[in-house]
Amino acid sequence: MAELTEVIKTSKPVKTDLEDIKEKYEHSSLDSVIRNTLEKNKRLELENKILKQDLQKCKKENREMKVELKGLKVVKQED
Repeated sequence: MAELTEVIKTSKPVKTDLEDIKEKYEHSSLDSVIRNTLEKNKRLELENKILKQDLQKCKKENREMKVELKGLKVVKQED
């Protein structure tokens, strides 16, 4: 089976970067570098999605708390 780098056209700078990563992280092949990089990217995308969801929840809770706080201030001023 041919390596991905043989099937996919890669520019010289990209191939150089892949070779550097291969050496740095001691991958067995360029395919391994590509697979590993894709897995990391997918994991980061999922983490980013989760963080965005958490941020939306926090924003909603913050808005709700501000409304409650305004309500408490109005009640306190009436007293």
